[in-house]
Amino acid sequence: MDPPSEDIEVVSLDIFDTLILRPFAAPTDLFLLMEQEHGCPGFRDARVKAERDARSEYGREITLDEIYDHLPASFDRESLKESECRIETDLCYADPELRSWVSEIPEGKRVVIITDMYLPRDVIAGILDRNGIRYDRLYVSSEIGLTKHDGTLFQHVLDDMGIQPDRMVHIGDNPRADLRIPERLGIRTMFRESRISSYLRTHPDERRYLRKHHSLTSSIIVALDSVRGAHGDVWEDMGDRYGGPLAYSFAKHISDHHNPGSAVLFASRDGYTLIRAFRVLNDERNVHYVHAPRLLSSMFSGHVSDIEVPSRFRDYIGYKRALYNIRLALAFYASDLGLESIPNNADQVISLYDGNRERIESAGSLKFSQYSQHLSSIAGDNVEIVDCTTMKMSSQKLIEKALGRRVRAHYLVVLRDSDQFEYDALCRWPFRFIGWERVDIPEFLLCSPEPPMSGWSYGPIYDDPPEWERVRCENYQKMSDSELAYVERMRRIFGEHLPSFDYMDVNRWVMLSTAKGTRYRELLSTIKWASSPDHSDWLPIIPWDAPIKSTRRLANQVASVISRKR
Repeated sequence: MDPPSEDIEVVSLDIFDTLILRPFAAPTDLFLLMEQEHGCPGFRDARVKAERDARSEYGREITLDEIYDHLPASFDRESLKESECRIETDLCYADPELRSWVSEIPEGKRVVIITDMYLPRDVIAGILDRNGIRYDRLYVSSEIGLTKHDGTLFQHVLDDMGIQPDRMVHIGDNPRADLRIPERLGIRTMFRESRISSYLRTHPDERRYLRKHHSLTSSIIVALDSVRGAHGDVWEDMGDRYGGPLAYSFAKHISDHHNPGSAVLFASRDGYTLIRAFRVLNDERNVHYVHAPRLLSSMFSGHVSDIEVPSRFRDYIGYKRALYNIRLALAFYASDLGLESIPNNADQVISLYDGNRERIESAGSLKFSQYSQHLSSIAGDNVEIVDCTTMKMSSQKLIEKALGRRVRAHYLVVLRDSDQFEYDALCRWPFRFIGWERVDIPEFLLCSPEPPMSGWSYGPIYDDPPEWERVRCENYQKMSDSELAYVERMRRIFGEHLPSFDYMDVNRWVMLSTAKGTRYRELLSTIKWASSPDHSDWLPIIPWDAPIKSTRRLANQVASVISRKR
C-alpha cells in the first residue's frame, strides 16, 4: 500500500477483517468454538438470533449486554459473555502488512480506529494493544451510538477531530460502510478487500468446500489457508496446506484421550511426524518412537515356524497364501539360516522351509526376546500406542505380546471394530470398503517413508528402496517440517482455546490435493505405497494415475493383496 499523501492529516482504519483478523472464515464461527469449549450445543444459532432480535427491537447500534439479554435463559449468559470477550481478545491478530504500514505513518499524522461493533470499548482497545497497533483515538459504535453504516459515526469523527473531510483518508473492507458512505461525505478512501473475501473469490475449489461442509473445522482450515505464505517447494507446500491440518487433528485427539503419565509409543512409520506434533501440544516427555510394522507382527507371531501348506488342487488360494508366508519367513531369517538366496521353485521353497522349522523358531524366539526387552526398558506400568490406519490392530497385538499385558491404542482411522482390544479412534468407518481416497492419501501425508525391512538384529535391517521411495525418503523431511509448523501455528494462535477438528471435514480438505491439473496431483501421481508387509509389492497411491498397461493388471494386483491379507 502507498503511504498517505502529504495533505492528509488523519488516517482512519476499520478494525475487523481489515486491520484485525480472526482465525475463522466467518465471524460467527467463533460461536462454534464457544459451543465446543463450553459444551453448549446450539449456542451459535441462539447467539446469532439474539443479536438479530436486539437490533430489531432497538433499531440502533446495540451493545454486547443487550445481545445477551436476548439470549435464552437456558444458557449461562454471564459466563458466555465473558468467554466471548476473552476469546476475541485471545484469538484476534493483526494483519502483518497493515500493521507494518500503520507503524510507518509519519508522526505528524493522526491515526484513528473506527468500528461498527457491539464489543465493549475496553475489549477492542485490549485487542489493539495486544497486537501492538499504534493509534491516537478509538471510536466504537456501541459506545457512541452512531455507525459508519449510516455515516453518522464518520461525521462525529470529523467534528471531534476538527478537520475537513478531504484531509482524512479511511481504509476498510466493506463496500458500503468503508467506501461509498465516507466518499459521499467527501472523505478520501482506500478500499481493501478482506483477505478471506479475496481468497474465496480466487479459490473456487476451496469456496465450494467451505459452502458444502461449513463447520468449525472447515472454517479454521480455510481461514488459515487464506493468510499463509505459499512455499516454492511442492513438498513443503503440500505439508503446510494438507498434512498440517491432518497432523494437528490427530495430535489433538491423542492429547485429549491419552492418560497423562503413561508411556506413549508411536509406531513407525505412522508416528514419525505425529510424535513431533504431540510434543508441540503437550509437555509430556515419556514418548518413544518404536518399530512395530506388520512384518514384525507376522514374524514374531509364534506361527511362522508352523505354516501348513494345503493342496494346491483343493485349496489353491490357501496354497498361494502359505507359499507367500513361507517365502516371507525364509527371507526374514535368511542370515540366521545362512541362506544366500531363495529358490524360485515352489517345491524347493517348501522343502527348504520344512528342513529349517526348528532353526526359524529358535531365531524367532531370540529376536522376539530382544525386542520385548527393548520395549520393557522404555515402557512403564501404563503404556499407550499410536498408529494411523488399522484393520487388524497388528501393531497393538505385537506390543501387547511383547509386554505381556494389555495396552491402549489411539488410531486415526479404524476400518474394522474389534472388542478384543482397548482403543479409541478419530474416525471409525461404518463400512468395510473404504477406497484409496479415504486411507492412502492421509497415510502418505502422515507416514514417513522407510526402506524395505528385510530382517531384524537388535533393530531393523533394511534393503535399498526402489527409486520412487528413494525420492520420497529424500523429500519427506521438508513435508514433515511444514506439517509441524502448522501445528505450532495452531498452538500460537489458539493457545488455551485449541479446537478439536472433525476428521471427515479434514479428509475432505485433504482430498482437494488430488484435483487434476494441480502440482499436488502431479506429485501424488508419482507416489506408490507398499501393499505387502515386506514391501515387495507396490501400488499407486492414486490408482488411475499409474502408468499401467491396463486396469486388469491393477485389479490383479489388488486381488493379490486382498488374498494375502485374509
